[in-house]
Amino acid sequence: MEEKEVLEQLGERRKKLRKERGWSQEILADFTGYHWKTISLLECGKLNPSFIFLWRIAKAFNISVADLFPEISQSIIPPLHHKELSAVFTTDIVMDSSEEEVNHLLTILKSLKKLRKR
Repeated sequence: MEEKEVLEQLGERRKKLRKERGWSQEILADFTGYHWKTISLLECGKLNPSFIFLWRIAKAFNISVADLFPEISQSIIPPLHHKELSAVFTTDIVMDSSEEEVNHLLTILKSLKKLRKR
């Protein structure tokens, strides 16, 4: 799957979730703290969002980040085999974390990845 397709599918999924709730782009922008034009760019597949952006959108919808793109999740998200690790990423532990806490988690995960490469 090409990157462009992934971004387009992510945008379509987000748009579908927004419309299911009857929200405008402006309403979602209010929930996430981003401008409605940024939301529009995401929906059109013209924006490669950061993890924090996806996290804020998922939080607004009260879903996990992975739920933002279930149609493509199997092809881009590796399965989590460890039950506790899976729980961290699919529960409110991450959803209720501050942006700073999520950034710390990402730093830890990046460090672990670097250690694996050695």
